[in-house]
Amino acid sequence: MKINYIYIFALLLSTAGCSSKKEVGQFVPPVFYEKVGQISSSSTLSFPGVVQSSQEPRLSFKVAGTIDNLRAKLGDTLKKGAVIATLDNSDYALNYNRSLSALKGAEANFVAAKAAFARVEKLYINGNLSISDYEKSKMQLASTESMRNSAALQVEGARNQLDYTYLRAPFSGIVSALFVKEREIVGAGMPIAVLSGLSAIEVKTSVPENLIGKIKRGDSVNIYLNSATDKRYCGVIKELSLGVANTQAYPVVIEVNNPVGELFSGMSVMVEMVVQNSEAVEYVVSAHAVAHDYSGDHVYVAVKDSLEEFYHVSKRGVVLGDLKQSGYVILDGLERGELVITAGLSYLFEGKKVRLIL
Repeated sequence: MKINYIYIFALLLSTAGCSSKKEVGQFVPPVFYEKVGQISSSSTLSFPGVVQSSQEPRLSFKVAGTIDNLRAKLGDTLKKGAVIATLDNSDYALNYNRSLSALKGAEANFVAAKAAFARVEKLYINGNLSISDYEKSKMQLASTESMRNSAALQVEGARNQLDYTYLRAPFSGIVSALFVKEREIVGAGMPIAVLSGLSAIEVKTSVPENLIGKIKRGDSVNIYLNSATDKRYCGVIKELSLGVANTQAYPVVIEVNNPVGELFSGMSVMVEMVVQNSEAVEYVVSAHAVAHDYSGDHVYVAVKDSLEEFYHVSKRGVVLGDLKQSGYVILDGLERGELVITAGLSYLFEGKKVRLIL
């Protein structure tokens, strides 16, 4: 009987011991971690530029003549259709009146020929006129109609020539340049004035040949005035030239959002561009997440165990790059999004179970 009690007591101690070991074995330590982040090797560079209007044509007359009246002055704001300058149009007016008079005579001849043909046609139908006389009257009507149409075209041309003696603003804008004065003789197509549009503003700059391939249309840039460096205007690269021969700088045109009209054509500005220095992908982790031993540099990665709710530790050798403010650049050994343990590295080993501190 005593032997049975001893046996039962020993069995209880054994069971308690196994339960205690099982509880100790289930403890999984928590760890701090971070996700591997990607960085790009880039820098912000500044280039001088000049503000210009995207609408800035050189306006000219379509006909030659003498400047009779220069109505616009430098800096004037004009509405669409406003007269900038006029030519002495006396000769053009005389030509218009002459063509108008010729048209009236041609119309009178056409009316007379039409009435004559009506009489001839009636006689021909009644058999009182020969066919030759009928055809002659019909040709006379066609000739006077053709002369009337030609005279009408001459009147239209003379009217256009007279209208061309007025130089009008094709859109609303500011007169940014004038090239002539009153009483000067100008030829057709000779520049008279430059009109800068009010709404669309752009900046023209130049980029060195070693950087032109690293920017593209649609890239965002910042614009600021030398006199107000704290204020930035947003811009987008609109045009860039890659085919300029014998040059070390390539022109770039930037469209600028200028809602309040603070930038004007001719202003000097600076253009800030973010330029990618390298196409290589780099990853960065905190400096205290990197350990070193006889085998080299390494980190501990927390890998999710598919069968359990815990993670297990995987020791991963890495190739280190530069030490930046955000941590070590990892050139090889890690992928973006992996979970790197950042504390208690000396207590970690391959396969150890851990849980993440969220």
